[in-house]
Parts: sequence; C-alpha cells; structure tokens
Amino acid sequence: MTNSRSQLRMRIFAGPNGSGKSTVIDWVRKQTPKGHPIDFGYYINADEIGKNLIKQPLDFKDFDIQCTPKEFAKVALSSGLINKEYTHEQFLNSYFLRGNRLHLKDKSKVDYLAQVTADFLRKKMLELRKRFSFETVFSHVSKVDIMKEAVKLGYKVYLYFVSTSSPEINKFRVLARVAKTWS
Repeated sequence: MTNSRSQLRMRIFAGPNGSGKSTVIDWVRKQTPKGHPIDFGYYINADEIGKNLIKQPLDFKDFDIQCTPKEFAKVALSSGLINKEYTHEQFLNSYFLRGNRLHLKDKSKVDYLAQVTADFLRKKMLELRKRFSFETVFSHVSKVDIMKEAVKLGYKVYLYFVSTSSPEINKFRVLARVAKTWS
C-alpha cells in the first residue's frame, strides 16, 4: 500500500442501520475499474470489531499499528464516546491492552469498546497517513470532524451514503438481522 499524499484515500460508507451499507461495500469491493480492484486500505467496522473481540483479542499489528495502553486510553478519553452511557470507569474496566493486543474484559460493554476502538483506529490511520475505509451510521459529529481532518491532510474522501426508500424497510431489516443472530 502506498502512502504518498497524492494517493491517500478515505472511504466512508454511511447510512442508517438496515440501509444496506454492508451490501454496498461488498458490491464496491467486487468492482474492478481499469482491471484492478478498488483499494479500500484498512477496513474499520465497529460491528466487526465487536464480534471479533468476543472471540479473540484485537491485534493492532493487523493494522500496522503499535499501541500502548496509555495512548489508547488518552485517545479514547478525548473521543467524546466516554460519557454517561459508557463512563470512564466502565471504559477502564471493559478491556486491557497487553502486547499490542486489545482484550475484552466485560462482554456487556463490547459495543461501546468497539466504537471507541474504531474511533482510535481511524485517528491512527490519519496520523500514520494510511489509506482506510469505514462504515458508520453517522450518529456522532466526530465523523464530520474526521472527514475535515482527512481533507486537511491531503486525503481524497469518498462518501457513499446508503439509504432505503422507507424507514420501515430499515426496521424490518434490522429486526430480521437480530432474529438471525439469536436463532
């Protein structure tokens, strides 16, 4: 992967839950303009991070990142994602980081920790000038901030906004996904 300024790319797949973001991502990944697949760079998805954290630690080496516990906590605590729903104490008690690997301690907080981890990874990608993509429901102002920061750093930013024609479709799809997960 090349990291020159002219080739920096950030792709954002945004839209409400149940809108088909993952389907669009799968479709875009299969495209081969000029005979080559699209380089997504590192792919960051909080849902996937959460699912994987339940099974095994997240190895920051998979993202070519070295991460210390102090750095992770510092970025997380300044993210705006540590709040009354996921307090500082809950955050600190939900994980431990050792040997560049993030371990889940409290499964009830996996979704929160996954969001914080995804935010950390996005910020590190910018800092290290790496090409990356992520999926989001765009529910936090930090997503706009990261787009602005990326542009300032010379990234070409792609925003794919995915929606359905009716919120009822989204509700049905989310319920179907939940039912499938728990069956």
